[in-house]
Amino acid sequence: MRRVVGILIVLVIVGLGVAGMLMASTSPTGAANGFLAAFSRGDAKGCVQYAYLDGMTDEQAEAAWKKTLHYAEHFRFAWRMKSESIPNPNEATVDMEFVKTADAPSAYPENYSLPMIKINGKWKVDARQINRTMIPALPR
Repeated sequence: MRRVVGILIVLVIVGLGVAGMLMASTSPTGAANGFLAAFSRGDAKGCVQYAYLDGMTDEQAEAAWKKTLHYAEHFRFAWRMKSESIPNPNEATVDMEFVKTADAPSAYPENYSLPMIKINGKWKVDARQINRTMIPALPR
């Protein structure tokens, strides 16, 4: 039973990732979805594509994400986007339910928000502003 639930969670994450990649450049929710899908796959290049680390080049950001993803290798999570708000043309917030340790029987959803910023016309997660209780060991 646990194996079936784990497989279903992986399939949901992959499905959300594909949907996120299709919508990523047009909406904050799409970019947030793309980031979480990339993170869940351990894809450092995808994290660079969907997240912004102020003060880092893409190469530095990729190295930072590789280190983070190494530490988070066994971090399993699931998410469900709830809403987005765009208070101005260059900033947004995406609200979601996030389940840490999604493969554990005691897992439960928590409400979190991802801060979004528009960089060169594309929405990205403002990675330095992510709540560290949501995803530990984020790049600094």
